[in-house]
Amino acid sequence: MRIQADGEVPAPVDLRLVPAVVLSVATCLAVPVLPYELALIIPWCLLAGAAVATTGMVWTARCQRTGASTVAALAAVALWISAVAGMQAAADRGPVQEAGWEDAVSADRPLRLVGEALGPATRGSSPFGESWHLTVSVERFGHPIRELPGGVDAVVFGGSDWEGVEAGARVCFVATLEGQGSSVFAHASSAPETGSCTDSGQDPASSLTPTGRDIVRSAVREAASGAVGAAPQLLPGLVLGDRSAQEPALDEAMKASGLSHLSAVSGDNFVKHYRRTSILCTE
Repeated sequence: MRIQADGEVPAPVDLRLVPAVVLSVATCLAVPVLPYELALIIPWCLLAGAAVATTGMVWTARCQRTGASTVAALAAVALWISAVAGMQAAADRGPVQEAGWEDAVSADRPLRLVGEALGPATRGSSPFGESWHLTVSVERFGHPIRELPGGVDAVVFGGSDWEGVEAGARVCFVATLEGQGSSVFAHASSAPETGSCTDSGQDPASSLTPTGRDIVRSAVREAASGAVGAAPQLLPGLVLGDRSAQEPALDEAMKASGLSHLSAVSGDNFVKHYRRTSILCTE
């Protein structure tokens, strides 16, 4: 009230906080996406940088180097704050990693999921027919079923069986997971069970009838197995977008060289184009 009465103008935002905000946001966005081992190292690197910047700030201040001392102080504040943010983000990811969730996402095989619908199922349309999607907070997964600490949100895509699922409903279903950055997409291969969910004790993969997609993938993997070098791992991805045969070392090398899109995107686009062409030809 005093500011309005005196006609004073509010002070502008202190620009000295901008480096700390930018670095903290970048850290919080990077830690959930980067490989887990690297995500654990980043906070410690930031702490080391903060200690160096703090030492530099003290030294330059004693030498009466005002400009250098100011820069060192800004760097120290930014690094200390972002290190704390990085520690928290890595700590949140730790229990999920230990539960095996990230390995399950990259395995590209059917999994039993148990969770709570965060919203009602919404109908959508695509060139391949009607579909339904909703977000589910996954609490348990796998075979045998195991807990997922804190829960992880997954966007679920399914058929007409998902119509009528409301927010807050407990659902159990079998789906194949796909990770894109920090997001997880679940392509349901079974109708949702609602209410009290119990583990049937049977591996979901053994109870599903192989789809045309599974048959083609299996055939491509078998045909590529006779190739030399890394070809048996790369060919399924280049042709069908199937990266399940890629070993972690090769997967990381593809990401580091910027070539991961060749198997993750190009092969997937080939499959989509083939499916569209098949539908047009049959019509």
